[in-house]
Amino acid sequence: MTTNTINWGQITGPNNFLPPSPTTICDPFDDIDDVNIVNSPPPLPTTAAANPPLRAARPSRCQPAETLHARLDTTMRILLLRLCIRDAELYSRASRKTFWKKVQKDLCEETGQDHTTLARLVANLVKRRRECKDASDYSIPDPALTILGASLQCDTLRTALKQLPLEIDLIVSSPMRRTLQTTTNALGWRMAEGCPAIALAGFQENSAKPCDTCSDSTAMVAEWPAFDWSEVDPVFPAKTGLYEFLKEALTRRGVEARRWLRGRKEKVVAVVSHAGFLRVGVSYCAQGASVVKVAS
Repeated sequence: MTTNTINWGQITGPNNFLPPSPTTICDPFDDIDDVNIVNSPPPLPTTAAANPPLRAARPSRCQPAETLHARLDTTMRILLLRLCIRDAELYSRASRKTFWKKVQKDLCEETGQDHTTLARLVANLVKRRRECKDASDYSIPDPALTILGASLQCDTLRTALKQLPLEIDLIVSSPMRRTLQTTTNALGWRMAEGCPAIALAGFQENSAKPCDTCSDSTAMVAEWPAFDWSEVDPVFPAKTGLYEFLKEALTRRGVEARRWLRGRKEKVVAVVSHAGFLRVGVSYCAQGASVVKVAS
């Protein structure tokens, strides 16, 4: 088996097997490496004598993770990366816990050994990478937040909202998965205190692309029971009428959304929507609404 087409400088760097910090969204392995690793023959040992089994010991609290990385030979790195890349494609929507368990199981089947710690470290790294790439994939239906969005950015938003001098009386969210996640992660503390949360189709994103089209309401009601779905438009999630991706429809939807808000008795309403709709439909610059910047 030849490996001279693989950029080992990237794969074997001292920190490549360490989980990135919350603010790191870099791609330590490029797409060329993905193709070479996936298409290469499985680097399985031919004989136990020629290739003695390796077992990645669980590092202690005081043991640097680099020592775990140093124990891996070239064959094990290729095998592990190949499994991670393959499983990342098959389980792109799975949770990190489910994902690394799948990688661990596959690695155990191919090597006959348990590599729990090693599988967790690398699977987390590759899963982060895949989710960062997913952020620019418009073909994913109603996608969830990336790990970065669900953790760092929602944490930043929650901190900013808790510092507001006014108490939020009502929460209104676009019924899309990522806004419901944002609402739960950033305003869950207020919902736990009894503040009502309403899902409203009028605040969904603009386009008719899969990434901007909501999931079926029946499934979403079961998945997000903490929200009041009684006011969702019966045509939801169809992109027709008021929800068409046309300037006239977006303008009318913005007018209806503001009219709905003005008709509420609550004094302070938190709306979790989308930048595209706020710019085109609501025009927050003209309305003088407050915009919280949580990430650049």
